[in-house]
Amino acid sequence: DEEAVLLILLLIGAVIVLMTLGHILAPMLASIVIAFLMEGMVERLKNRGVPHLPAVIAASFVFVGSLALIIVVLLPGLWQQTVKLISEIPGMLTEWRAILLLLPEKYPTLISEVQIVQVIDVSTKRIGEFGQSVLSFSVTKLPFIISILVYLVLVPILVFFFLKDGSKILQFVGGFLPNERPVMTKIWLEMNLQIANYVRGKVIEILIVASASYVAFVLLGLNYALLLALA
Repeated sequence: DEEAVLLILLLIGAVIVLMTLGHILAPMLASIVIAFLMEGMVERLKNRGVPHLPAVIAASFVFVGSLALIIVVLLPGLWQQTVKLISEIPGMLTEWRAILLLLPEKYPTLISEVQIVQVIDVSTKRIGEFGQSVLSFSVTKLPFIISILVYLVLVPILVFFFLKDGSKILQFVGGFLPNERPVMTKIWLEMNLQIANYVRGKVIEILIVASASYVAFVLLGLNYALLLALA
């Protein structure tokens, strides 16, 4: 079956591209996922009589507004709670050390004091290194920061054009495939629907769980409510 052979070759080629160029294509892949999310909004607006381009512009504004809200409101709160947590880690380690050292007294046949001390020393070292890497700034982090800034500009642009010209892009790619491809067409339609539903459903689930957790943690007076809710 020539169509089956072609499908297998396409899958192998896609896997090779992702494994070798995945980090370079990360903005495009992220934009495709976000476009999947926003496509539902575009379709709903079009069903209500809004033309395609205004619907795409409206969905893009919603995405950019949500991104700006995350950067302005969510990230500063997360950073403050992360810094506070790291600053309190030494005191926590002292308490954990006292609690862990009681284990050899209660269970001498299972745990020795030497094992507990080794675990504590390794944990203290790792946590200290993590704290220093989070709180410190060096020139080596500049490429990472620059790439984040590029993503913040590039991803919204890509999302807009994927939403605006998605059908044209698919027609262009389909032009390289055989005209008669019933199996590939069937697989594409099913996967497109299922992946879109999965991604949208997963994002909705994340929002519900994070929001409910944050409200519950705040009502309970738990420290680092925002950080824990995001996690």
